[in-house]
Amino acid sequence: MTDAPVPETRALLLRLLDAGVTAAHPRGCLVPHLPPAPAGRLVILGAGKAGASMAALAERHYRAQGVDPSRIDGLAVARHGYGEPAGVIEVVEAGHPVPDEAGIAATQRALDLAAAAGPDDLVLVLLSGGGREV
Repeated sequence: MTDAPVPETRALLLRLLDAGVTAAHPRGCLVPHLPPAPAGRLVILGAGKAGASMAALAERHYRAQGVDPSRIDGLAVARHGYGEPAGVIEVVEAGHPVPDEAGIAATQRALDLAAAAGPDDLVLVLLSGGGREV
């Protein structure tokens, strides 16, 4: 048995890496795990490198299900450089792994949003990567 040439092995490994990253991206795995829309407000809280992308995906999913944007609130905190627009959900970029003022303030705001939820509301918390360490 002969060994595969290095360029072929490298190309195979890169394809495997790309397949793994694609499978782990929120686009490929989040939606089936989202709960049904609540009768009241939907508060989406995201944290971690994928916090903003998960929040954006969740908002798009619920809006496609007919949830009025006026019933959606939330906040996503992502590492600097990982923010992206998330519809009506505000996105804050903050320091990681060392928290900065933006991250501390955003954490308090997220806690306040969760505390203000009523019995008919759903607080959906989406954590990834560094968000688990907080």
